[in-house]
Amino acid sequence: MQEHEVHLDILLKRLQQASLQLNYGKCVFGEEKVEFLGYLVSSVGYKPLANKVESIVEFLRPKTIEELRRFLGIINFYRNSIPHAAEMQAHLNKFLSDSRKNDKRPVDWDDSATAAFERCKQSLVDVALLDFPRPDAPIRVVTDASDTAMGGALEQRVEENWRPLAFFSREFNPAQTRYSTFDRELTWPNLKLITSICRENPTMSRTRCRESCRHRPSPLTIWQVSSFPST
Repeated sequence: MQEHEVHLDILLKRLQQASLQLNYGKCVFGEEKVEFLGYLVSSVGYKPLANKVESIVEFLRPKTIEELRRFLGIINFYRNSIPHAAEMQAHLNKFLSDSRKNDKRPVDWDDSATAAFERCKQSLVDVALLDFPRPDAPIRVVTDASDTAMGGALEQRVEENWRPLAFFSREFNPAQTRYSTFDRELTWPNLKLITSICRENPTMSRTRCRESCRHRPSPLTIWQVSSFPST
């Protein structure tokens, strides 16, 4: 609590210096957990609110493409909390490939699409608790790939454990699906994403951040990736 009071004092002084005011009725002080922008935030990390997850789990199977698009939009609000989101959603995204705005055409459900729909809902039930970045913690980006998508996790090491900070994923285009497993994990979009994570976060030095993938014999540091030419 003492540390919280110190941080609060610093914050209030900064707001005063900037001539900004707070709505006291909307402020919460000294709480162990708070609800913020769809997440439950605590001292150990943050995760989607239970009532939001429940409403998604109870979401009925969409009848039209418009309803399916709305469902995917709701799921993707929490995309950075879901490992392999692109792979799970790939079958459902096929229905949107030639769709229009407010598309009322029915979704042609089959067993694979239904299974993908249920997996998307279950992914939020099994969602991982995301950690807050720590200035001195070692950081790594771990990548993996399937036949249809690539994904990865930004992690930091706390004591002897690697904890997730965020997940990312992306579907392959037709050409990338023909790459080898090794090349799929190190496709240029993946490398660019890894590089941008490092460049946009000034706390990630060369010694703190490294990239590794399941099929590499040894880690590849971010600064080596950053030296590759862009294509």
